[in-house]
Amino acid sequence: GMILGDMGYGITILIISLAMIFLSKPDTTVSDAGKIFSVCAVYTIIFGFLYGEFFGSLGRHAFGLEPILVDREEEILTTAYLAVSIGVFHVLLGLVLNGISSIRSKNLKSFITSLAMTVLIAASVVLLVVLFKWEKGLLSMSLIWIIVGLTVVLVILGGLIAPLEILKSMGNIISYVRIMAIGLASVMLAHVANMLSGKAGNIFLGIFIAVLLHLLNLLLGVFSPTIHSLRLNYVEFFSKFLESEGKGFKPLKK
Repeated sequence: GMILGDMGYGITILIISLAMIFLSKPDTTVSDAGKIFSVCAVYTIIFGFLYGEFFGSLGRHAFGLEPILVDREEEILTTAYLAVSIGVFHVLLGLVLNGISSIRSKNLKSFITSLAMTVLIAASVVLLVVLFKWEKGLLSMSLIWIIVGLTVVLVILGGLIAPLEILKSMGNIISYVRIMAIGLASVMLAHVANMLSGKAGNIFLGIFIAVLLHLLNLLLGVFSPTIHSLRLNYVEFFSKFLESEGKGFKPLKK
């Protein structure tokens, strides 16, 4: 929803999704896929409303739509900050879940490591905000000492691989910039579709160009965000707390 973020595309996906649900047999792959895409479509419509986008800039010119949250075409840096903020929250949530799992499994070392990593990342983010937005002072030095101290704790607990884990977590956060990048590509392609259709010189040719390019953008907007969203969840988020080990759950076994 946040990546595609267009009311026109969202409504189109919702119509197709509802057709997949009602025109197929219940509990089939097509029906289940329709249910998933219908949820995605709703969020695409919501973010499209927040971005003020309806088939790109068409909504602005035809209906006077204005962005509420951010103008992705003009405020690229702000959109990037928003994407990174989501990355910080998502990664920290994964570390918190790992800490909870460590408590349940009574793994003190893992709990302390998760807690130290969580505070270190949070302190690093606050330090960057302070350095870029406010004057350097006592708060900056305090945050630096917190970061150094927590790094030492992580090295003691995890060995020399700890700094690599810190860099990995930072890289995971930066990876969320793809939310902005892929979304911006969709915005620009929609803009090109509207611009070329307007310069076609013939209404029927203009409609054909607009439909063709918007259809292409819609197909890319369905597959690309889906793949990258799955990657962000499985690689950046699940890797913080999910382990492919453990004991099989067999409640009926004697």
